[in-house]
Formats: sequence, structure tokens, C-alpha cells
Amino acid sequence: MDLLPIELLSSIFSFACTDGGYTGTSLSATSKYLNALSQPYALQSIALYGWPHIVAFSTSLQARNAAQTPPYLRLRCFHLYMTDRSSACPSRVCHDGLPGCNGDSYCDPSLRVVPGTSIYVGHAHNILTILGPQLRTLTLLLSEELNTFPSAGTVPTFPCLEELTIHSSFLRALTDNRSCMPRLRRLHIIQDIAFDYHFVSAVSTLAPALTHLRLSELSTAVYQTGDLIHHGVASLVGPSGELAGFSEALEKVILQFRHADSQVSCETISSGPLAAYSAAFFAAQLRSILSALWRYIQHDSKRRVVVLPTCMHRDEKMNPRGCSGTRAHLYEDVRRSWAACAAGEEGLWSIQESDVLLAYGLPGLPNLP
Repeated sequence: MDLLPIELLSSIFSFACTDGGYTGTSLSATSKYLNALSQPYALQSIALYGWPHIVAFSTSLQARNAAQTPPYLRLRCFHLYMTDRSSACPSRVCHDGLPGCNGDSYCDPSLRVVPGTSIYVGHAHNILTILGPQLRTLTLLLSEELNTFPSAGTVPTFPCLEELTIHSSFLRALTDNRSCMPRLRRLHIIQDIAFDYHFVSAVSTLAPALTHLRLSELSTAVYQTGDLIHHGVASLVGPSGELAGFSEALEKVILQFRHADSQVSCETISSGPLAAYSAAFFAAQLRSILSALWRYIQHDSKRRVVVLPTCMHRDEKMNPRGCSGTRAHLYEDVRRSWAACAAGEEGLWSIQESDVLLAYGLPGLPNLP
């Protein structure tokens, strides 16, 4: 292998080393020559959990980026997963004695904020600025108040990005800066703030070549979904009225509404009458929004719109101090999907027929409790 040209070795390291680093490590140990050539590919898939990881990697990346290295030895990172949570638990605040919650030392459980937020956001921004131009897949799960760009500095660009998973609050930061991702094909948005009434147009402007859109943790409240249903979904089955609809390139929209337990507080859960009222109210909201969707889906002969069930995992329960097992499972599924897609698999984009709640060709609205 020492006699192979650099271009061929680069292809080997790019396409063969997608097994967590085992193949690359073995190849790099065969000779000093291969070891040197494999270095740029050692970090082509990077997962950062919590601010200690983010800060350390940002510092290392800055130093490495400033070093004078030949073009063929520069870092090549194609897949990035970055979250300010050190575990799959959706809460960023430490809860002593509760397994699975974040024990991140950067969290202040009494203030429910991250000290020095602007400093840490700067590190996340630095990573995106340096790696953005070469990324192919990106999963970015930062808390709502951190989903912003510094007032001064360069806005990251993602000209090669093909798959993106973000919170809806970060979508707003991207659209406020008029970002465009010309090669983005798959976009997964986890709702943490309400969509505005130009949500459909914002998505179409951000990703003009989008083919797959997945929306998770959707609120059942109409005022939270913006123009998603009556202009977005409607545009896939016919004229959408005055407002612009989704791009004609869009092939699939996957919708999944949040579970009732992730919308109510621990006080509501612990009180019987209020819990019953909350569950009934949620069921009525869900039934109403599914009815609105069904009016369009029954004409969706291309089956571009699919609704997934909101059911919880069998072994999960609502944490008495507010951590929803539903969202914890979602974050874990997102992490696994990112790793699968980095290896060329489908991840969360592969939908089994048995998992579908509502779609063209099904009998109609399901019986909801």
C-alpha cells in the first residue's frame, strides 16, 4: 500500500473507514507513511457531548487550523454531532440522584442557566465556522437560548451539507441570517419553540433542493404549528393559496406529534383531576389537528405526507421532576440515526409500514383514546 498514490489512499480512508475508527487505526499502524496520510481522516466523524467536549475540541481545532500543514494533510470532517447535553436526557439541568439526567459541571441547577453562555456559544460557533464548509451531515442539539450566532463575526456556511438535524429555534437563527444550504436533501427539525407563519417559506429558502423533511415533537396547538398544515402540507396535494408552499422537489414529509406527558408539568401529573383534564384536552387537540391533516392526506396519491404515532416506549415513564422519557428516547434515536447515516444507512428516514399512523391508502382517522 505504500506504493499507492495519495488520491487512492484518500478514497480508501474516506469510504472504508466508517466503522468507528477500527479500520483506520489498523491501516495507520502498518507504516509511518500510511500513519501520516491517515491523520486527516482520523476525525471525519465527530460526536461532542456536553460543553467540556465542545470547548476542548474547539480549542484543539483552532490550534490545528492555525498550524501550517500541506493541503493533503488538513483535517477532513464530514459528519458532526454536537449537543450541550452530556446524556440523552432532555433536561440540561442536573437533578441529584436521578439516573440518566445530565451531570454536566457547566450546569447550574439553581439558576437553570449555563454560566458564561456567550463564551460557550463562541466555541460552538467556532467549530461550525471551521468545519461548516466540508460537513456532509450535521446534528446540532443546543438549548433554545444558545441557538444563536454571535453579533459579530462570520456566519457559518454549509455549501456541502446534505443532512441536518436541529431544533426549531436554530432554524430561526439560520433564517434570520439568510443562510442557504444548496445541497441539503434531508432536514429533521425537533420543535422546541413555535413555528412562525412563514415557516414553509423559511424551509424552502434555506434548502431549495430539499427532498425529505421530518418534524418531531410537534405541538398539537394550532398557534404553534404556523403555516405547516394549511400551506405546507396543502401545497403538496394542490394549490396552497397566497402563501408559497413547499418546493416541488420535496418527496416526503414525516410528522410526529409530541406525547401528552411531555406537555404537562409535574404538578399536573401528581393531581388526578388535573391530569385527567390535561389528557382529555390533549386528545381533543390531537384529534382536531389529525382531522385537518386527513383532509389533505386523503388526496395525497403520491404518499408524500406520513404521520407517525405519538405513543411512548413501553418501559418509559414521566420523571416526577419533569424529565420526559419520550424525548430522551427521541434524542437517543437521533444519535443512532446520525451514526447510521454517516455510515451510509437510512437511520430515522427509514419508515416501516407498521409504524405509520396516518397516510394515503389507510382507512382513515385512527381511534384515539
